[in-house]
Amino acid sequence: MTHRSEFINEKSSLSPDMAIRISKATNTSVESWMNMQQKLTIWNARNHEPDNVIPFPLPTANEGLKKDYKRNDHKGEKMSKVLNINDIEKVKEISQEVYAFITDASKCNVNSENGRVDITDECYAMFSSYTTVERTAKEYESHIKYIDVQMLISGSEYIEVAPVKDLKVSKEYSEEKDVMFFSNEIVGDNILLEPMKPVILLPETGHMPGVISDKAQEVKKVVVKIPISLLK
Repeated sequence: MTHRSEFINEKSSLSPDMAIRISKATNTSVESWMNMQQKLTIWNARNHEPDNVIPFPLPTANEGLKKDYKRNDHKGEKMSKVLNINDIEKVKEISQEVYAFITDASKCNVNSENGRVDITDECYAMFSSYTTVERTAKEYESHIKYIDVQMLISGSEYIEVAPVKDLKVSKEYSEEKDVMFFSNEIVGDNILLEPMKPVILLPETGHMPGVISDKAQEVKKVVVKIPISLLK
């Protein structure tokens, strides 16, 4: 039996060679097919986890980073209870000005110049334009001081998300830029981001924006930054 027959009959997993063939036939990316296979493989493995493994008491990759997160642990718990990734109505309770900015299409139009726009004394928006790329070229990132509300103005992309606690630090936290980076070894959950459909990203959520959805394309995005100190 050929590998193709085995794959069709669910007797073998997707190989890189088969992924290339399917991607050429469907005009999609090889990485998207291999990512799906990897997610399926991990899902199958988690459903057959051994129960006799004793975890090693390993130290964290970055003790300084651990301290930074301890400083915000209580707020992280509170935010998780108050906000979820699609809970945009809750933003109104934090800042009516920010909510009005996000939901008013005239303030977030495709002609907006790239750069910073202050919404209040503490909240601001960053407009940017870029071309989406394959997942292999991206890394996860997260922030400590700010909640991100990300919204596309034009185009489409995937944002892959995963808990920060599960990720491996690749670049240490920069307090000046309020950002840290993590390797893309862990396969997270994909969120399809489309125009005027915002998502909320909390500090404990690692996120990998700008990933190709169906093909590489130019996108226009606004990211609204809300200090976690405003969360009541």
